[in-house]
Amino acid sequence: MTPSGDFVLCVACRLGIACEKLLEEGKGHTLVTRPTNQAGSPGVAHGGWTASLLDGMLGHLALFIGTFTVTSSLSVEYLCPVPVERELEGFAWIVRREDGRWDVAGELRLAGTKTRLVRATGCLSSATPPIFKNMRRG
Repeated sequence: MTPSGDFVLCVACRLGIACEKLLEEGKGHTLVTRPTNQAGSPGVAHGGWTASLLDGMLGHLALFIGTFTVTSSLSVEYLCPVPVERELEGFAWIVRREDGRWDVAGELRLAGTKTRLVRATGCLSSATPPIFKNMRRG
């Protein structure tokens, strides 16, 4: 927990998450530091890093509420190039929650603006022993 009361679930986070907080039940906010080492091309963040960040944000939302989940599916839509030299903020929310399934969504914006850069939707599954038994082995 930071001095302001925000959480950092990803300590020394390679993804650049600086702090996270629950805005209200089912909605989270994430601040991301400048990911200068995550460039895919000059000045633009790598799409894989961006998808990993959104996956983390969506999964952490469940942790805030006290449930450990695993990602069942994730769909990412890149709206604009994500700059590496700018602070970013993410928002995540629960769309629906039923029988251990969490439908979630989120987006990345330039910090302090309404400029959406990337949005994502996903499905999380509560990570109880039955879910691991049903997972296919590679």
